[in-house]
Amino acid sequence: MSVRHLIDILFGQSLEWLFVRVFVYISLGAVLWSLRPVPASQRALGVTGHAVARNSRRGLWAGTAFAAAALVCVGAFGWEMSPTHHAAQSVALADPVHINLAPPYIGVFEPGEEGSYQSVNKFGSETGRQPQIVLSYSPWNQSFNSQFADTVRNANGIPFIEVLPKGVSMSSIADGSWDSYIRLFAKQIRQFGSRVVIGFAPEMNGNWYSWGNGNTPSSTYIAAWRHVVDVFRETGASNATWLWVVNDVVAGETPISHWWPGANYVTWIGIDGYYYQPTADFDSVFGLAISEVRSLTNKPILISETAVGPGPQAATQIEGIFKGVKSNHLIGMVWFDESQSGGQYALNWRIEGDPARINAFRDGVESLPPNSG
Repeated sequence: MSVRHLIDILFGQSLEWLFVRVFVYISLGAVLWSLRPVPASQRALGVTGHAVARNSRRGLWAGTAFAAAALVCVGAFGWEMSPTHHAAQSVALADPVHINLAPPYIGVFEPGEEGSYQSVNKFGSETGRQPQIVLSYSPWNQSFNSQFADTVRNANGIPFIEVLPKGVSMSSIADGSWDSYIRLFAKQIRQFGSRVVIGFAPEMNGNWYSWGNGNTPSSTYIAAWRHVVDVFRETGASNATWLWVVNDVVAGETPISHWWPGANYVTWIGIDGYYYQPTADFDSVFGLAISEVRSLTNKPILISETAVGPGPQAATQIEGIFKGVKSNHLIGMVWFDESQSGGQYALNWRIEGDPARINAFRDGVESLPPNSG
């Protein structure tokens, strides 16, 4: 626990430590009140003894309250510093449906899932773990799909929505031109009531999106991100979990810190990375990104998109993903289960029908803690 972190907890604006600040402030106020001197007018009336007794009782109560607050702080600080804190932090939001849904999470994207959930259920059946996070993509200016979110929730999962602002400028989002849409989307998520993971404008450190590196200034990206989060907060959509998604990092690239919107605007960090090469391993795909993220924050990290193409190396690579999640204390991984074709970056990522990949995935699932959901 650094001094800077302690100051941020006691005097910052993060809601995460609000209860600690309330306890500390109230208790300190009570102690100061109990220790105030007896006024001269009361001493002159001969009530000093009674005043002292009252002060003693107040002091005893205040001291007890302050001690309780101190215990809360110490417990919170110890929890913050523990290796498992950030995984547990991911289920801290009060949600009666998912209160026992603990990481590490297994997630999936299935094409056509919004029309039929059978593909998600089949993935869970074949891999040995019903997905706890289900990824879908939402074009800009499209309403929140509450019907699909209900389906995910009823299957004891968490909806993960990647909002893709294609066709609009980040500057127009930042200056409020799209506030009516953002506010509507936020109200729909607030009305849904359970946790929704939102990945807004992902993979900004790549150059393939209009909001990405070389296409939009990082300062504009940050302004847009913060504005969207601010509008959600103003609308009361506190059940939104903000996932800041970066693409895997290659040595020599612009540091991802250029797009960092700040700890108060991010709940989790997501890293997208695929095994395009037969020589790829967890460290070569995710190592640099994890290192850069850890230099920015110790918030929970989710592998937000990944997959391994077919081949003799696939089973070893999948085994490496599960080992990497555990050894790096990540909160889980989301498998991109779609069959693509058309080049090096569009492989058949779908594992159903591939015994080697399925068996490796099942072995990885069995190595994780039981699904407590």
